[in-house]
Amino acid sequence: MSKMTQNQHSEEVQQVDAVGKKVNLLTNLYNIDREQDAPIHREVNKNDDAQSYVDKLINDSQENPNKRFYHFTSDSSPIYSSIISFFTQKNEGSIETLFNFECKKIADRLLRAEKNTADTYPGIRPPKRGSLITTMEQIDSDLRLTIAKIETEEFLDDIDLKLLSGLPYNKKALKTAIINVTLLEDDELHIDITVTDTNSTISKYWTTDFLEVTEVVGDAKNTLNSFTEIEKVISKSLKTKSPADYTELRNNLVGYFKTQSSFQLENMIEYVFGDYQIENEDIKIDDIRGKVKDLATKQKFDTHFDIISKEIKARFRRTYKVTNDIEIRTNGHIEGLKHMIHSAVNAKGEKVLEIKIEDEKIFQQFNFDKKTEENID
Repeated sequence: MSKMTQNQHSEEVQQVDAVGKKVNLLTNLYNIDREQDAPIHREVNKNDDAQSYVDKLINDSQENPNKRFYHFTSDSSPIYSSIISFFTQKNEGSIETLFNFECKKIADRLLRAEKNTADTYPGIRPPKRGSLITTMEQIDSDLRLTIAKIETEEFLDDIDLKLLSGLPYNKKALKTAIINVTLLEDDELHIDITVTDTNSTISKYWTTDFLEVTEVVGDAKNTLNSFTEIEKVISKSLKTKSPADYTELRNNLVGYFKTQSSFQLENMIEYVFGDYQIENEDIKIDDIRGKVKDLATKQKFDTHFDIISKEIKARFRRTYKVTNDIEIRTNGHIEGLKHMIHSAVNAKGEKVLEIKIEDEKIFQQFNFDKKTEENID
């Protein structure tokens, strides 16, 4: 995989990275507005603030833990064709001219995709206007293309107190596609596509209409794989050493997959672990949290996808054998688990389970006379 270098310019720049590889860096920016007939090109190479903005944008995109892997639906995809052009025509003229030409085609395609989405689905919120930033890094024979759409936001100017619009610097509504292309020894191209979206669900118009890409792993398989792998980490870390903590954190995990419509790694970690106070002080919860986060690097599942809870519905249920004749079954996430059921030792020194009862009929069915119980003993 190519080494990432942070310093994009809209004119061709040649640098040498830490391992002596020549790096060419290019940047292009277009304003995208459905009310306009065509994208509007903006110069960024003569503006230090704009260059710093792009640097931060690319760095944030690369470090975003919530991502999904895709591949092109077909070789006829326009974005795929642009990538082929970079490799087949780069020696026929200025790489900057070629890059700018392809960026115009990419911007035109995004504008068409956004207009088509607004016309086809009038009942949903249409794509907001914003800016399309495209960067290309050529590192020797490898190439990285980053395509990012940032939504425009309105703000009140603190000097003239006028309502203005622009690109937010920190909390951006952002969609990206990071495309890494490696030229293999047989002149074949190996392409990795990573898509991110700050929305809870990756926008279909971005992946289907604009990029024309398909998920490498489907939602159903991602749901099953992620739940299995995360549950495995919690189990190995806690089930033997601290059973109570295992029960509570697994319950939180079930709660996340049962109540959330989409999976985002950072959101899941916060939901499951949050400020949980571990019962066993010999265990560091940050270590477990780190192991779960490390699963993202093993690529056993995407870190942003729609949850298909029916794929793991059976995994939500748990049966606990209390005695040879009594079992307790849980059907899913239990809100406030430790306040609903917990272990205790009664006055006789016997280990018992205390369960909070909300149904009066069930309570009465087990409301035995204490005197009768004493006589039996």
